[in-house]
Amino acid sequence: MHRRRLDTIDLRDDIQISPRHLRRRLTRLQLHRRWHFSDPAEIVNFISNQIRGPGRLHGYRMMHERCRLAGLRVTRDMVHEVQLHLDPKGVQQRRGTRLRRRSYSVPGPNYLWHMDSYDKLTPFGIGVNGCIDGFSRHIIWMQANSSNSNPKVIAAYFINAVTELGGCPKIIRSDLGTENVHVNRLQHFFREDETGVVHGPCVFQGRSTANQRIESWWGIYRRQNVDYWRDVFQEFQATGDFNGDFIDKGLIQFCFLKIIQNELDTVVTMWDNHRIRPGGNGRALYHGKPYLMYNVPELYHAQDYLHPIQYERVDIVLQEDVCLWKTDIPCDHDLHELCLLVMEENNIAQCHNAPEAIRLYRDLRPLIRALLPEPDQ
Repeated sequence: MHRRRLDTIDLRDDIQISPRHLRRRLTRLQLHRRWHFSDPAEIVNFISNQIRGPGRLHGYRMMHERCRLAGLRVTRDMVHEVQLHLDPKGVQQRRGTRLRRRSYSVPGPNYLWHMDSYDKLTPFGIGVNGCIDGFSRHIIWMQANSSNSNPKVIAAYFINAVTELGGCPKIIRSDLGTENVHVNRLQHFFREDETGVVHGPCVFQGRSTANQRIESWWGIYRRQNVDYWRDVFQEFQATGDFNGDFIDKGLIQFCFLKIIQNELDTVVTMWDNHRIRPGGNGRALYHGKPYLMYNVPELYHAQDYLHPIQYERVDIVLQEDVCLWKTDIPCDHDLHELCLLVMEENNIAQCHNAPEAIRLYRDLRPLIRALLPEPDQ
């Protein structure tokens, strides 16, 4: 430090002074470089308070800077030693370049279902909606359809699931979209006792991005399947074979929807039978195969929270106009009939896989558009 200061004086003022004389002068004037440090107890209390809040994510460098901004005089080494004593787990996690994250845990299957819609294929006429069990990560339903924003469509998925299982979850988690309004009401209806009272929470709503379990699965689905379909459809756009109108979306649904659903079913089956590893980052999460964790929770020292439903209530729901059931017709009924007629007249074969569906779309589109007037965009 003295050498650096001396060189500066020489350059600016042409003053010749030895380092020893400079140290003597600084001592006489009681000028010391970070000599008087803050009281250790004050430093420990400050860091302890920071660790109880967002400051627990700080490494020793950032915590040192926070101490300095608070007017404390302390070395980085001292900050590191205090953090190591007060928060050893946090220090260890940061050494592995990992931060402490909120631990997610539910006590058993059917305690909490996560429901959401996936919109990456919506611009092309395909809407995906799914529901996943929070404990086991078992897929309750995963459906591709012409719409994932119609509340009657989502309600039909829910009714199919609870009818097949013989019960509903304790809680269902969804976002604030209007497509979930019927399911939320049905969940309340099925959770009511004989007096019409619901005991405990039965619906959680919040931002879609905070719907942890299903958002995580959408990332897996995108990497395993959706990216392929987006590339195919975006290529159609680039070559002028898709303009986003009613006809082109209907043709995408006619040619691809069943194939996409089959591929989606395959991804779900692979997911339900793969082994989930133990949670990292110090999180003691349940792990195993989702299918087993959901159907045999006793192996994991957990219990099933399925709430039995009264089938008389299901009958009441079925008498109301709240469900729109998925059919074998993937698109508009009139367009479907026209496509079948054109295929028969032109001897065009049905498709059974992705390459055949691409071929079918390219063959069928010019023939259909030649027969139909251009719709309003």
